[in-house]
Amino acid sequence: MEMIAFSGLLALSGITSGCFFVLPAGTEVTAGHKLGGETLKFLDLPGTTRQETIATLGEPLSESITTRTLIYEWETTGKWAYAFAMPPVEHVQLPAVHGTATEDAKLWVLLIAYDTNHVVCAHTVRRVRSYDWETVCQEWQQNRDAPVGDGPLGRTNSRAH
Repeated sequence: MEMIAFSGLLALSGITSGCFFVLPAGTEVTAGHKLGGETLKFLDLPGTTRQETIATLGEPLSESITTRTLIYEWETTGKWAYAFAMPPVEHVQLPAVHGTATEDAKLWVLLIAYDTNHVVCAHTVRRVRSYDWETVCQEWQQNRDAPVGDGPLGRTNSRAH
């Protein structure tokens, strides 16, 4: 949020006295290892086990025994490139200012649920705001049977056995 306020203030000053540009400069993983896409296709195969999951993805950050959920976590940070230049004033050219600013880190998790036979039954990648893994897993367990969507709870892949 601070980045948006900072950008707005600089943009306003640029409009009134010079040129100011802010452009997205990408997102990078700043902690952990991002998991998704093709790497997770094996989780949708019938009969994939907890043990196969750990053998493929490595040891999870944590595991909820209560909800039978493996937890893999990473953090991303967005970057913004900016530049500001003033027109010459009284034959004096001021130097241009440019650089990169970052926004607050975002915490992501891959949650993988398994049944009493240790067979994977659901998985999701979602943004979370808490490191309270037990609560994150319990909330997901309560909501994962809801219709699939890209709402605030993220997208869940579930299958019946």
